[in-house]
Amino acid sequence: MDPSKQQYYHQPYDQKQQQQLVTAVTVDPSALTDLAHREYQAGDYENAERHCMQLFRQDPNNVGVLLLLSSIHFQLRNLEKSSQFSTMAIKANPCCAEAYSNLGNVFKERQQLQEALENYRHAVRLKPDFIDGYINLAAALVAGGDLEQAVQAYISALQYNPDLYCVRSDLGNLLKAMGRLEEAKVRAWQSVRFLASVAKADLKTALARKMIPRSARIAPHPSVCVLPSRPAPGRAPYEALDRFSSFDP
Repeated sequence: MDPSKQQYYHQPYDQKQQQQLVTAVTVDPSALTDLAHREYQAGDYENAERHCMQLFRQDPNNVGVLLLLSSIHFQLRNLEKSSQFSTMAIKANPCCAEAYSNLGNVFKERQQLQEALENYRHAVRLKPDFIDGYINLAAALVAGGDLEQAVQAYISALQYNPDLYCVRSDLGNLLKAMGRLEEAKVRAWQSVRFLASVAKADLKTALARKMIPRSARIAPHPSVCVLPSRPAPGRAPYEALDRFSSFDP
């Protein structure tokens, strides 16, 4: 061995370690997160969970990933795991309203309505404009028979977004079930007028598009949900109203 020359020492090849290194280098976390969301929305929960776990191993405190994992396991009815990931999200960010709402969904699914209500109420206190929180709260209140408070929860949601047709419809059906027919009729007509305005706007858009050359049209940029606040469709925020007949204005 020539002491004047630099010596090179080669570590033994570890295939598993090498594969982990390649994965860490080649995977773009934002692209993988986007993929997991698309898989979740498409109902491919197995692959969504697998990709989320890959992200979780890289960053165990990623609140968005923890929320998505809680939603995935809720859809799969793995309630214990859903609760676990929601709790981890709360630990990572105690002010995360979505995590409390997801935890409330687990309690509601277990028929623990008092615990569900506590989590939903805490969620909307943390985030007063959290519409999904009010919808979940209203459904839990209906399930518990507190219809008057459910009405107030729906009204709170509409204060932040008056154009929510589903909420208007559910509120109208709830008022009808409570015997408040005049109020129900007002809500029903408001829903009809809203749908008419949407249809009119869609027609104007369609006519405008016909006057624009195809080559000049710009494709809409797809929106990506970073914090999945609702575990739809498994959450079923309107399931408690199924026994109410629809209102015909």
